[in-house]
Amino acid sequence: MSPEICTKTLKLNSGYEIPNVGFGTFRASEEDTYNSVLTALKNGYKHIDTAYVYRNESSVGKAIKDSGIPREQLFITTKLWNTDHRKASEALDASLKRLGLEYVDLYLMHWPVPFHPAKTEEEDQFFVVNKSTGEYDNDLEWDFIKTYELMQELVPTGKTKSIGVSNFSKKSLEKLLNSANLKIKPACNQHTHHWVLMIQT
Repeated sequence: MSPEICTKTLKLNSGYEIPNVGFGTFRASEEDTYNSVLTALKNGYKHIDTAYVYRNESSVGKAIKDSGIPREQLFITTKLWNTDHRKASEALDASLKRLGLEYVDLYLMHWPVPFHPAKTEEEDQFFVVNKSTGEYDNDLEWDFIKTYELMQELVPTGKTKSIGVSNFSKKSLEKLLNSANLKIKPACNQHTHHWVLMIQT
């Protein structure tokens, strides 16, 4: 893939431009993430997509630093995981620390499914299971609409330039767009690791 293709962009409703092609890091080990992201950046990729649950934000950040490419020339996406729906600000701060960045270009709600955070340090912080049912420990007292309201507060801080959603069904997206306290329309819906919706209006 040529650098020319990698740097073509689309304009988001937030006014910022997102590269047409992004480099994903899903399920990559820390070493593979570092090597592949560094190679991608050196070969013209400008958009790197990661997430807290991928467990490789630190490697992404190291590759960005070692690439020597000015931060303003890159577009970095990361995501809010299900266990952090009640604390979007703290979660973004933690992601930024791991990435070694002052801001991300796009912060996405990874899934519209709030989980209870793990009860102890020994439990998996990513996929929390209710031991009595064997199912994921969904936080039924919280709603993803509340999560998005918290995410809206992050944009004025400058820690993310745009916000959006991921893995939203049509029904969930309509519920969000029709919510009473919607102030910032999601910039996109990244679905199953494909960017299928760019909201322009």
